[in-house]
Amino acid sequence: MTDTSALIPIEQIVTRWLFKYRKSVDDYGLYVEHAAQCYQDFNLYDGEILTTAKVTLNPTLKCIEMPDDLLKFINLVTPIKGGYWSFTQNDNIVNTTTTVGGVETRDDTQGEGVKMDVDRVVSYGAKGGYNKFRCTVDMAARRIYTDNTYTANDYMVLLYVSSGINATGETKVPSFLIPVFDAYLLWKETIIELNLAKLHDQRFDQYWKEKMKVRNLINAMSKDEWLDIFYSQFTQAPQR
Repeated sequence: MTDTSALIPIEQIVTRWLFKYRKSVDDYGLYVEHAAQCYQDFNLYDGEILTTAKVTLNPTLKCIEMPDDLLKFINLVTPIKGGYWSFTQNDNIVNTTTTVGGVETRDDTQGEGVKMDVDRVVSYGAKGGYNKFRCTVDMAARRIYTDNTYTANDYMVLLYVSSGINATGETKVPSFLIPVFDAYLLWKETIIELNLAKLHDQRFDQYWKEKMKVRNLINAMSKDEWLDIFYSQFTQAPQR
């Protein structure tokens, strides 16, 4: 016996919703649009299902171009001894560029693309220490500028939240979100159908309850995680 899949196409969620609540199939396209918005909102504000992407530095502009599907920047990391080391966001890195002969570049005479505080100690344990891996996130330009001398060969990983909507293929979502989609579409129906306006607050409250249930589910710590915190408080007694 095989259990049902943990992932379900977003279009199938809408088809099943129309069937369960006896809605007209003529509105299928309309509610697919609302379902896509529901999933994007969930990713952005509740789920934060991270997308992990290897990125390379533009050697001329000394920046990383953000992927088209990036909605929210989470972290920029680099591997060190089997683990990731995070960049520290620093809004003081110069993020301007200079155009020379119609070509965009960086002008070090204007502080573009040069190191910051190169003569300072970089150890956290020393007075005035700081993380030498630093970046400035420029959402307007859709770029991430780095401090230090990196090349296109340097390995970095970008962690971010995307819309979750596949633009070229089928979008599948976790099946435990079905009650959230159902409640969301019922709530949106009260805005589309004026004769259901009186149910707006009631249905919104139900949608909020379903969303909070899922938020608690995905953020709940496991038994082992709680035990790890508990055991970490113990101190080894001296053996006599």
